[in-house]
Amino acid sequence: MNSNPVSRYFEQVWWILTRPTSFFRQLPLSGGVVGPVSFALITHWLGSAFGFLWNLILGKFLGFQLSALFSDAVDFAGHLAEVDHPGRHAQFVETAERVRDWFLGASSVLLDPAFTFAKILIASFFVFLGARIFVTPGKNNAPGEISFESALRIVCYGLTPSILVAFPLIGGFVSSILVFYITLIAAKEAYRISSARAMWVAFFPQLLILVGLLILLLVVGLFFIKMMTSFF
Repeated sequence: MNSNPVSRYFEQVWWILTRPTSFFRQLPLSGGVVGPVSFALITHWLGSAFGFLWNLILGKFLGFQLSALFSDAVDFAGHLAEVDHPGRHAQFVETAERVRDWFLGASSVLLDPAFTFAKILIASFFVFLGARIFVTPGKNNAPGEISFESALRIVCYGLTPSILVAFPLIGGFVSSILVFYITLIAAKEAYRISSARAMWVAFFPQLLILVGLLILLLVVGLFFIKMMTSFF
């Protein structure tokens, strides 16, 4: 790869996006977490930053309805505040507008690394837990030990498609699908397991939630049937 760090970074992004199987088959599962975490934070931040710029541009044309609804709500709340505290309406509206601009604006970009880091840690824990359950160490060339570091590396590099949020309109949708796809490949190739097991490892929390919902629906259905049969 290129010795220039910027060129090397984008070469790595391109490699993961276009040849994920090759990348994750060669990915070391140890060697430090600073590199993978930094890669993930930069990638996600670039997507968020460019996505924010597109929102600024397109928001003038597509976001006026949301802005109008917010302004109406603020105006209504401001009038209520003025009833209790005469003369505070203008101050209330100004403060609310600033809060709106902050949360819908640059704060999402500034705080993105912190939120992304938290999501990486949580996702890595569940991937690690799934791998401990569904990966047999040493079997079929699987790693001899399942470590949290290996799970974190899978999650970090699996976030690579988040940079595609930089593309307007369809970027967010495409990136979500590709994060799902590439994380699945990452788990399969890194742990040398089948696609079915990789699905459980890569999306252990989501699948747990889905299984829990199905069990809940089954219990509610059985309870409803029992109630109906007791009446007839």
